[in-house]
Amino acid sequence: MSTLSFSAQTAELAQTGGDVTGIVIVIAAVLIIAGAVLFFAMRARSKRDD
Repeated sequence: MSTLSFSAQTAELAQTGGDVTGIVIVIAAVLIIAGAVLFFAMRARSKRDD
């Protein structure tokens, strides 16, 4: 899974670039991923209804 290496990279960024910036990056990434998953789930559901 690429998500494991991605979270490892963000963890390294959080340590080197300051805690607050790293936390913001992680939160933003999680929100983007969750939004994309929800978006595709809703699209799949609407296609199934048709």
